[in-house]
Amino acid sequence: MIRNFQNLIHRFRTDETGSSTIEFVLWFPLFMSIMLSSVEVGVLMIRQVMLDRAVEITVRDLRLGTVPNMDAANLGDLHNTLKELICERGTVLGAKCESTILLELRVVDQVTWNPLSVAPTCYDVEADQTESSLDVGNENELMIIRACVRFDPFFPGTGLVMDLPRHPTTGDYALIATSAFVNEPENADS
Repeated sequence: MIRNFQNLIHRFRTDETGSSTIEFVLWFPLFMSIMLSSVEVGVLMIRQVMLDRAVEITVRDLRLGTVPNMDAANLGDLHNTLKELICERGTVLGAKCESTILLELRVVDQVTWNPLSVAPTCYDVEADQTESSLDVGNENELMIIRACVRFDPFFPGTGLVMDLPRHPTTGDYALIATSAFVNEPENADS
């Protein structure tokens, strides 16, 4: 009986079947985390580039004064128009872009050079968005625009997403695009 037990222990110690399973269990989560994080970084970068592009194209229209509803008396319509233009031009920004974007448009004070707050105000899904953050300025004034859009991560449990600053209740992260421009003077001949 003791001899059989010793043989069993010896066979157990020398048997190598299943040894690759241990390495798989140890390394597979790490490789999957790296792979999923790389997909998340790729999507994040594509969204950031498209947001920057959409803001720059819209800023060109703002600068030239060709944006519809560009009337300082009707900032609500201008705000909605700018949101629509940015979301339409940033093709990968998603279907919820218009409900999760916040725009800030301000005149840059050329004495203090303090145009916007340091921390961007991003759209809070639970609160109503106001148009008080828009100021179209006058001709020849230096303007700055900041757009902040929130996105849900594809893989919320991966290492990269765990390090991103995210909203405490919704779990989404923000991408921010900023641009500056000078309002062109109106053509006196027209």
